[in-house]
Amino acid sequence: MAGSMNISVASNMTNQTFFVPSPVNPVRALAHFTICWIEAVALALSAAIPLTAFIKVPLLRTGFNYFLISFLLTNLMYALYLPIFAWDVYFDGWLISTGLCAFYTSLAPLAGILTGWIQLLITGNRLWALYFPHHYRSHHSKRSSLISCLVIWMLALLVVVLFGAVLYKLLQIYPYSGRCFGKADILLETPTKLLFLLLDIAPLVILSAYPWLLRKYLAMRRQHANLVEKNRTATSNVNTNSSAAQAVVNCLGPTATAETTALAAKPLVVQKSSTKFLVLTWVVVCITLFWSPVLLYGVIQSVTGMKVESDISSSAFIVNWMLLCQCTEPWIFVLTVPLLRQTVKQLFRRT
Repeated sequence: MAGSMNISVASNMTNQTFFVPSPVNPVRALAHFTICWIEAVALALSAAIPLTAFIKVPLLRTGFNYFLISFLLTNLMYALYLPIFAWDVYFDGWLISTGLCAFYTSLAPLAGILTGWIQLLITGNRLWALYFPHHYRSHHSKRSSLISCLVIWMLALLVVVLFGAVLYKLLQIYPYSGRCFGKADILLETPTKLLFLLLDIAPLVILSAYPWLLRKYLAMRRQHANLVEKNRTATSNVNTNSSAAQAVVNCLGPTATAETTALAAKPLVVQKSSTKFLVLTWVVVCITLFWSPVLLYGVIQSVTGMKVESDISSSAFIVNWMLLCQCTEPWIFVLTVPLLRQTVKQLFRRT
């Protein structure tokens, strides 16, 4: 089995060679290198500042916000990856040992898979809350969110660690000099395609599900607005000590359901739900702006048969563009979640 794999890899390597770039314009190389370092610093700050807020304020560590914390941790991975990526690609020199090339090559897919599937968890959370509100209120908790995040991390680590281990073995058998970027695409062509397919599934599912979720969310908002209006009309006919929920029951009689009563009696719950759905909306906006070009580029690669290593500049530009999403989303979370926004403001004032 191992012998057949070695023969297959050797055959694959005899038919393909790494792209050897022509001398890079020093100004262009320095510009790309600088962009990567700026993005790395931006990613580190966009993760460190909100994470500090989550550490300092226990009230921020809600079940839903565990998804945001997991997302911020992936930014730290990208912040570690980008400086090495910049040097490896643009200056054609691998800084570390050949064995660590496997770790570096696996770090970006790991962060990418985690990012996409954490965003999918946010989408699933809103689907659960909108379509199964009673079940959501009784079963959603910090524990359920933490378990779902841990499952995603463990699955992603399992897949990527296996990929990295196989790549490490092949790099020992077939060592290469020069840049590390693109080696996995040759040594493990099919597994690499499958790995990056995992990155594409989550954004596509989110974009497909969002219109249905938006329609349901707007319908529930209209329902709540109608209940509030009926509640205002009914308050003149009920005891001043009656609750808002009882007013709706008196107004609607036996037709008032537990769900509509709960919606009228708990405006704070509706406000929190609006904040969470706004987070999902911004996730969809970022996917549309920053991930769609990556998906289109992947389709073009598949159709034309273009290899990653055959167009280093375009591949690097796509990576830089995609990571603008990672730089933007944490600050969107800060602006969207009221308590997080207040905490970050206080942190800036203290500094």
